[in-house]
Amino acid sequence: MKVAHYLFIIFLTPTLILLNFHLLVFNGSYYKSEFKKLNIYENFTSKEEVDIQATKLIKYLCCDSNLEGDFYSEREKLHLADVKNLIRLTTIQFLLTLSITLATLLVLIINKKTRLLLFSLRWASLVCILAIFTLWLSAFIKIENFQKSFITFHEVAFENDLWQMSPQSNLIKLFPEQFFADFANRIALQTIIMSIVIFSGSYLIKRNVTKSN
Repeated sequence: MKVAHYLFIIFLTPTLILLNFHLLVFNGSYYKSEFKKLNIYENFTSKEEVDIQATKLIKYLCCDSNLEGDFYSEREKLHLADVKNLIRLTTIQFLLTLSITLATLLVLIINKKTRLLLFSLRWASLVCILAIFTLWLSAFIKIENFQKSFITFHEVAFENDLWQMSPQSNLIKLFPEQFFADFANRIALQTIIMSIVIFSGSYLIKRNVTKSN
């Protein structure tokens, strides 16, 4: 049972992070809110054009759609193909971590280890909150820290330099660096909120179980 307990604590954090990543990366409404916030629409001839291209991009990244037309250059399309492959990899990672997390919970439930289950939920959510908060502070307390992290991420995640583009390219105009800073902040915030809900829920259940005994 202790193995299930420790595995749950280890895998809850990446599971929640990857879950929130997938909730955002295919979220057209989030893209539009960021475009409005960052004045992206002003960089193009019309708002409709931006929204259409964003929708096409989401369909390309999530599904089997192609990036047709000349809105993106060949270099941009090649980079987006790399991005699509990276997203597919994160999907596999998410399914793996989710499977382990749910399996450990199931083991505790089947064996009726209620107290250990609630203890695991509290500790795993607390570890997740502390981990995200630490990463958040180190990466975003100063804008230059995020810029360094942003560059390092691209150097590690991609085997080529296709991500280095002109500021005038449509892909960069659509998704400036601040978009990704906001994206990362949003993932962190949503992950912390989910962790707080898990911690609070397990604490309340524990208190009710204690009272009933």
